[in-house]
Amino acid sequence: MGPKASKPSRPPPLGTVTSQDRAVLDLKNTRDRLSKYSKSLSSAEERLLAKAKALSRQGKKDRALMLLKLRKRKAKELENVETQLLQVLQMVETLQWSTEQARVVAALKEGKDALRAMHDRVSVDDVLGLMDDVEEGRAEAMAISDALAQLGEGDMAEEEEVQEELRRMEEGMEEGPKYDVEDLPDVPVSMPVAPSGGLQKEKEKDEEKEIERVAVAA
Repeated sequence: MGPKASKPSRPPPLGTVTSQDRAVLDLKNTRDRLSKYSKSLSSAEERLLAKAKALSRQGKKDRALMLLKLRKRKAKELENVETQLLQVLQMVETLQWSTEQARVVAALKEGKDALRAMHDRVSVDDVLGLMDDVEEGRAEAMAISDALAQLGEGDMAEEEEVQEELRRMEEGMEEGPKYDVEDLPDVPVSMPVAPSGGLQKEKEKDEEKEIERVAVAA
């Protein structure tokens, strides 16, 4: 078996002070000290020059020369400090840029790992199958909707037929039954007269029957 591949280092959580952060902080402190020392040397150089001029005017050339030599050493030291300060500034910028690059690379790798994990959980086949299921469900819903619409149309047509039949029935009730005038019998103009002889005979017969009943009873 070959050697195990070492796991890539994960970026530290936010707020953690890394070795790069400490290095940048040390360089910035050095930069501040060198900058302050450079200003001090520049001020000392100006003071030495002013004193040397004053001594020269007083005729004290030996002391003036000594101050000028001291000023020259200060100027040389100032050049060295300025060079070191420039190097420190360049180092700070380089280290900061490298730190940012490392963070960008770590973030990109983290995103790549997350994307790969997502692809492992959801494959292309799963997505295609899901799309097919969604399309099938949509087609089924449309078919159900069409069937309900057709059912509603049938009920509406049947309702219209029933309403029309009711309307015709009501019209027939209002108009009443219709007959042909030729089929009706003729209406008599005068009242019929019953024969008087027949009624008189019947009346006489009734009287005779009544007399017989009374005689029998006596």
